[in-house]
Amino acid sequence: MKKLLTILLIALLFLAACTKESVSDTELTQTKLDVTNIPMIGTFNAIDLEIDLSQSYYDMNARQIDSNHILIWSLHYDSSFTNTIYLYNLSSNQISKKLNLGNNRVNRICDDKIIIGNQQEFYAADFDLEVISDTIALPILMFDGMNNYEYPDKWIQYTISADLQKIVYDNPITGLNYYNLTNNENHLLFDTEHSPYWYDEYYGDPNLGPECLNFLPYDEEIYFLCTASDPYEIWVVNLAGEQTWRTEAGSMSDIWRNVWENQNRTTLPCFNEDIGFGYGKIYVRQVDLLNKVEGEYKTLPDDLTISPDTPAPVYNTKYFAYVAVEPNPLPSNDLHYNNPILYENNERSQIVVVDFATMKPQTVLEFPYSCYLQLLTITDNGQVIFRWKENIDSTQFIVGITNKIQYKEERALYPLFNNHFNICQICYNHLLLQHKDHKI
Repeated sequence: MKKLLTILLIALLFLAACTKESVSDTELTQTKLDVTNIPMIGTFNAIDLEIDLSQSYYDMNARQIDSNHILIWSLHYDSSFTNTIYLYNLSSNQISKKLNLGNNRVNRICDDKIIIGNQQEFYAADFDLEVISDTIALPILMFDGMNNYEYPDKWIQYTISADLQKIVYDNPITGLNYYNLTNNENHLLFDTEHSPYWYDEYYGDPNLGPECLNFLPYDEEIYFLCTASDPYEIWVVNLAGEQTWRTEAGSMSDIWRNVWENQNRTTLPCFNEDIGFGYGKIYVRQVDLLNKVEGEYKTLPDDLTISPDTPAPVYNTKYFAYVAVEPNPLPSNDLHYNNPILYENNERSQIVVVDFATMKPQTVLEFPYSCYLQLLTITDNGQVIFRWKENIDSTQFIVGITNKIQYKEERALYPLFNNHFNICQICYNHLLLQHKDHKI
């Protein structure tokens, strides 16, 4: 028996050694890019988006559309830049197709199509990224009074039904409107004199209205974040302008409002917090907007820094992923110990996945140094797609996807792998992507 245990231990040690792969020094010299070695804890696969590095995309987003495919798209607010949407295959870990959007943006992800548009027109594409509709002009009435508006560059917020015939839009002069393209009739749902509109006296910003405007499935109701309430509320409204349901969005809504944007989900998370000295416990609950059911607040076990710079979490009906940030003083033997910026301000960022059923957190990836991190989406099996940059101003970044969630009871036969992570080196963008088969 003792001999069998010895053989098993040797085998496990061999397996652990085989998993430690890193990019070699020879490989590092094969690129003309500025290569930086950043040790990480955890593993992920890189996603090659073939993005022009001269374009520093302001934002990115993603959405799983079936068990094997994810849509990833860029969102640049400067019309001089080109946006692109990609179809990512989870089985092959590759981009299978992409569609150039020009200066258009993804407006809504429906059950069977993508609605894409700008401030003049819109059209639809299917999930194979083939255009399936004619280009449809937005009604001029949507922009009534905007020429004299205090902020002429304001982007009119609008959402479109799956049949491409209904538009609900927010005009800061007239209010929240519903326009029917079938008969060209416009209906005022809420004017700017009443909630959900309000005037920000501190900033002097007039007619602040609904945020995160979107249709619910079946296109009979819309939902939005009402910032006129204190705390913020989520409103569900029908196309006659009648409020059919409302619920508190939680006290962190101002920080997390982009959680709801472009999601088109029936179940949303709401947040609350108990802050002390910049840190606090986070409470989250699930709200089913379609069935108008709100769950109870549950506590996230980990502390999380509360600040406007905290990356927005991502979620689905099963998992919730967020970034936990904590101080990380550098040891004297660290590579960047003599760098005063890193030494004095260094923080450790961890991508944490929580199962809604158990509320147990798992750290799936850790970044030992301060960096810019954005979570794009989380899959049905708990994989997180993220974008990482050394800092927010860098044009060089990596888009990656973490491994599937595995529970400790499933890994009970491999105790060595539960007690340590493989630490290896990564480098920027295309260099890494050329070696994306390596476990990083």
